[in-house]
Amino acid sequence: MRKAFDALTDGLLILDRQGRIVLANRAFRNLHPTADRELNGLLISELRWLRTNGEKSDAAPAPWTRALRDANAVTGEALSIAQPDGGQTETIVNCSPIADAQGRMRGCLVTFDDVTEIHRENEEMGRMLAELDRTRAQIERQNDKLRHLAGRDSLTGCLNRRAFFEAVADVFEPALRANANLCCIMVDIDHFKGFNDLYGHAVGDQVIQVVARTLASNLRITDILCRYGGEEFCVILPDTTPEEGCAIAERMRASIELHGSAAIRNIDVSAITVSFGVADLADGATRIEELVNEADNALYRAKESGRNRVTLWKRQED
Repeated sequence: MRKAFDALTDGLLILDRQGRIVLANRAFRNLHPTADRELNGLLISELRWLRTNGEKSDAAPAPWTRALRDANAVTGEALSIAQPDGGQTETIVNCSPIADAQGRMRGCLVTFDDVTEIHRENEEMGRMLAELDRTRAQIERQNDKLRHLAGRDSLTGCLNRRAFFEAVADVFEPALRANANLCCIMVDIDHFKGFNDLYGHAVGDQVIQVVARTLASNLRITDILCRYGGEEFCVILPDTTPEEGCAIAERMRASIELHGSAAIRNIDVSAITVSFGVADLADGATRIEELVNEADNALYRAKESGRNRVTLWKRQED
């Protein structure tokens, strides 16, 4: 019988009713260095390395203690066995009461399934999954950054035209359905070619950046700013009446005229002025392209009227 038990891969103990060890197989004695000795007759409680839940007084009884006390099987209990080298042997403990022919309790059969390797593999898998999650999150952050950069004008940081129309779709259609206020402003830097011709393209780029910063500083977080092309910008103002849109445009225009040239570095330039065309959704546009076109027509009229001014589109004027 001992040879048969020693052939088992699971650690095995047979205890009597008092918890004394009647038989311990080789696999059990391999669970801890101090177990490799004669164990027969010892109380299992004397195996300090096998004590569960530390030395806490309120700790739950060991599974074999409960099995002997209640005469009921205890299965699937996890037990970590601390090793002298600081490692852990992870086991799953099952306890089965042993009764005689008359049904009287005679002892308990305890098995220890060594799942250390499985536990180690699970921990390694957990680390790999955690690393995968970190990598996935990093990739997603990089993708978000790339998406952000792909939708931005590199010179000003404003939305480019593709990203602009994608963003505007989220506010234009709801405003159209709800018959809500929404304004579009087209902006163009006056005589921009003169800055490039007179001061060079580096200064021209600064002029564009100064105008973009001034526009952005006068907008709400819900407003949408786009570098529409060259020296031209487009602004969408949700929940804004035509009068409010013109007032915002006028504030931008005055700020650029008063402070724009002073923001150009390392060179004195002539005053920067900007023309604005304002169009309102309530004036009849049913597509964003139509509203932008109306604001562009108003901008053209501002240019024709002498530049450096704000003009509101009116359909009846066409």
